[in-house]
Amino acid sequence: MSTPDGGMPKADYAIQPKDVEDGIRRFLAPVISGLHTSRDSFAAAHGEVEAGRGDPGSGWVGGEGNGDVRAASAAFLDVVAAQLGPLSDEQAEMVTSLEEYEAGLRGHIDWIRTTEDRIANRFLEIERDLDEREW
Repeated sequence: MSTPDGGMPKADYAIQPKDVEDGIRRFLAPVISGLHTSRDSFAAAHGEVEAGRGDPGSGWVGGEGNGDVRAASAAFLDVVAAQLGPLSDEQAEMVTSLEEYEAGLRGHIDWIRTTEDRIANRFLEIERDLDEREW
């Protein structure tokens, strides 16, 4: 069916749910998956550094030397732990934020479908009413 201007019919709503779902699958889902991997990696690294700071004999510090190695290694691990902690937290926040965004998009897709179904049902009711009146 074409419109009076000769073009194709336009959707009642400008967003096509299938296109949004495809965009989520192609673009958003891989980013979320990659951030999950990064988040888990940073969290694991932070745990390992914390363990190394707490137990200098666990392979993080190479021997006693003249005593300077242990102090320098401890200082290095303190700095690394201080960086990895916030980085791990930020990755987790970003994952949560993007997952909430995806949930919002999916909720909007559901709303679009419900709205279009409601509009279609109204037209069907009008058609049935006209048929009953034999118009």
